[in-house]
Amino acid sequence: MAFALGLPPHDRVTKIVLPAMVPRLFVALRLGVSIALVVAVTVEIAANPHGMGYAMMIAQQSLEPALMIAWLFWIAVVGFAVNALALWLQRSVARRMGVVA
Repeated sequence: MAFALGLPPHDRVTKIVLPAMVPRLFVALRLGVSIALVVAVTVEIAANPHGMGYAMMIAQQSLEPALMIAWLFWIAVVGFAVNALALWLQRSVARRMGVVA
């Protein structure tokens, strides 16, 4: 249709390709960020004596379930906040581009 209407290449990219790409791009971003958080906490359990994962494991080994659950809750809050930030960014970009996301 773009060829039939005679749209120049720049308009094809900005009006067709980019708006179609935005929702998929941000789904990939949100998945990647959540996987990165899981990997970061896992690595902190094994290698970083100053991280949240390590603190949670120390609380478990010290038989302090309340502290362990508090660290787990904090990790969940961080994950929720990062996901909410990515979702806000997705909606903001989609609104600017005129895409319903």
